[in-house]
Amino acid sequence: MNKPLIELVAFLNEMRLERDWSEADLEGAAGLPTHTVRDYERDPEKLTVEVAERVIYVTHPSQIVEAHLQRAHKDPSGAPKWLLNQMEAQMLVVEAALCIDQKRFPAALQALDRALVLDRRPEQHGRFFLSKAAVLGELGRELQALEALERAESCLDLDKPPLWLRLRLDQLYFLCYAQRFEEAETLLAQARELAAIVGKPADRLELDWLSGRVLAGLGRLDEASSLLKKVYGEHREAGHAFEAVSAALDVVAVLTAQGNLASVQEMARELESWTQHGKLTDASRATLRLFRKLAGSGLKPERAKRLAGEFRKTDTRLTRPYMIPV
Repeated sequence: MNKPLIELVAFLNEMRLERDWSEADLEGAAGLPTHTVRDYERDPEKLTVEVAERVIYVTHPSQIVEAHLQRAHKDPSGAPKWLLNQMEAQMLVVEAALCIDQKRFPAALQALDRALVLDRRPEQHGRFFLSKAAVLGELGRELQALEALERAESCLDLDKPPLWLRLRLDQLYFLCYAQRFEEAETLLAQARELAAIVGKPADRLELDWLSGRVLAGLGRLDEASSLLKKVYGEHREAGHAFEAVSAALDVVAVLTAQGNLASVQEMARELESWTQHGKLTDASRATLRLFRKLAGSGLKPERAKRLAGEFRKTDTRLTRPYMIPV
């Protein structure tokens, strides 16, 4: 009898009992046919790689990592290679998240690329590519980020609405960067539907912001101005410095395109206090001061749009602590 296979079956059985699941409970959670668990627990030779992957997927990842890494450290031959690869990939995504928190984006990208090689499950690739796109965006590689999101879309589970919402929000963000507003418009309806079902208040506010930018890019300036002003006001009331000023500069870009220079100057006066705000980076404050200077001397539409884009690059858009999608 294959010793690693016997040990793997014993481990799967331990995991089932720890969760106080019957054989039928585990079969239901893993989407397996009736008697599958009973059969491999009585005869390990009946366990297939596909079944083992499903069972591992629904058991507790941290316990899998802890238990099998300890065994693998003592005896690397004690677990199948594919299982060790999946566990190593799990550790790499934790490493990537820590690197993102520390703004070590090249190191995070390397960790995610290694995880993609080690763990070949499509649903995991969808998650990895979502995070890889976010890191590529922080590195200023926005078009590559869009390509990573296309890869994610081809892998994600259809029954994971939170992941699809994140995918759509990130796609909208990078499509706006690329000024591909017509493509972005086609995603708005689904994004709104997802946000209404599973979105948090922050997700819905981000969607309003992105919708305003899409409307502005399509030339629907009145609608864009109204929506972006709402977003600016909500971030300002919440004390979100970076987000508030980012939305305000998007408002300015719309007002400038409308030729409403009086309102631009009024916005410049309103934003004066933010130039000393402690939560903004030095680069953010410098960009904001430049806007205020130009607002007094006649800000051109293209320059206003460019300033808004430059401001967005002065700080990370990723939350901390960063979580790899699960």
